[in-house]
Amino acid sequence: MQLRKLSHLVALADQGSFGRAAEAVHLSQPALSRSIESLEEDFGATLVDRAYGQVRLTAAGALVLARARHLLADAQQIKRDVQLLQGLATGRLRVGLGPFAAAMLGQPVLSRLIQQHPQLTVQIDVADSTSLCEQLNNQQLDLFVADTRDLKKHPGLQFKRLPNVAVAFFVRASHPLLALGELSLDQLMDYPVGCPNLPELVLRHFESQIKRTDRAFSASCATT
Repeated sequence: MQLRKLSHLVALADQGSFGRAAEAVHLSQPALSRSIESLEEDFGATLVDRAYGQVRLTAAGALVLARARHLLADAQQIKRDVQLLQGLATGRLRVGLGPFAAAMLGQPVLSRLIQQHPQLTVQIDVADSTSLCEQLNNQQLDLFVADTRDLKKHPGLQFKRLPNVAVAFFVRASHPLLALGELSLDQLMDYPVGCPNLPELVLRHFESQIKRTDRAFSASCATT
């Protein structure tokens, strides 16, 4: 049994017809039919019901299809792992970023990665931590960078903490705050404040440092 023949079964199931599947895998339709027949011989079972002129998988076919998807994904993962081991000289790296990570780290880190590995194709997906975790489990991502506090107990994940990132407030050169010397968050709240989509824990930290009650840091971030 070859992975290539399993990929033909997956294409047939995805495309819904021998003609479209043959085109998708760059084979003639007779060649694809022979490949499926050879796969059925390997298993000693009929995988595709051809009686109605439509592609319908038998119970055995559905079982083989599910396992085939996993096997093909594992084979692709092995290829990516070898590329990673060789230093990402070529290939494709699929990275997920949470909103805060995308705003704070995405451009400089990924730009440096691409500069160091110009032959590498990098695919970026920005989503919340739960969605990124699901994509990782479905092998749609190689890794993701996000706030993972809610995912610590998730089985199968490996975590690596990134170095701390310095946080700073920026104003224009002529802003009146520059004349005040040392500033508190309460003084900053006299002015509109804009920020990236911060994790909830970071917002709560900032709000705990504000003594005044007429402004909320999270509201400022949300509305500016």
